[in-house]
Amino acid sequence: MSNNEMLKLRKTYQCHGCLTGPKEGCYKAAKAGIGCDSHYPGTMVSNEGTIFVGLPKGFNRLGDSRTIKVSIFESIEQQQGHWPYDKFNVPIWKYKNASGHIIIRGLCPRINQGFIHVIAKGDFGSIDCLSVTEQDIERMD
Repeated sequence: MSNNEMLKLRKTYQCHGCLTGPKEGCYKAAKAGIGCDSHYPGTMVSNEGTIFVGLPKGFNRLGDSRTIKVSIFESIEQQQGHWPYDKFNVPIWKYKNASGHIIIRGLCPRINQGFIHVIAKGDFGSIDCLSVTEQDIERMD
């Protein structure tokens, strides 16, 4: 994946509404994947709380937790190499958007922490969890 493609993914899913950026020098390379470790959601919506601006409904709300991070990966293989799905990292919902990116909302039950993964390319069917459709997203509040 080219640097321009990686930058586009970060800008699409992390930079919008981030308290740290987007500005020169705000990017900090992720320890896992290709996202930004400086990302901090800073957009608040009345009666909904803090949200991730670049993500679709169902994946954009933080809820009570302030510790949810968006991690971006080039492929499912890269994601599995850093953060394998198992009983400690459980994918709950998956959604494939119009760009072909797979967005996963999951939970680490042992530490009661949620996660959001954006995977640029991969086999949607290989991820074992509930599929969220465009119609589901349209019906969400």
